Amino acid sequence: MKYGLQDIILAILFAVIGTALVVSGLGYVKTSLSLENQPLMVTCGLMFFFAGALVFYRSISGLAARRLPTKPWFEYFLFLPVMLGFGFIFFWAGIVSGSLFIIFLGLVTTAVMIWIGVSRWPGKRNHNDRA
Repeated sequence: MKYGLQDIILAILFAVIGTALVVSGLGYVKTSLSLENQPLMVTCGLMFFFAGALVFYRSISGLAARRLPTKPWFEYFLFLPVMLGFGFIFFWAGIVSGSLFIIFLGLVTTAVMIWIGVSRWPGKRNHNDRA
């Protein structure tokens, strides 16, 4: 197996941190930070949760699961929120600070992450697969 027990523990820790951030960001747990940073906390929490779920999936999937045709799709949709979250974080930081440069940086980061996501689309055929 490629991953071990420490990866499973790390994945569970990431998922718990992500869940705590989402719960706090949604206002179920009151903190001084949750009042003004709700979208940011929810986004960061989802990024942590999906990163933990991806590591957990990779650590428990055996050799037979790695050969399944759904494996790249499952990993893609677990990693996509992590990629898109970076752009949203920059964008939100620009809105909160009022800096047009950081808002622009967030939009550019989001566009780059969308481009990376489209270019790594699991259903895309390779040039070598042509009949």
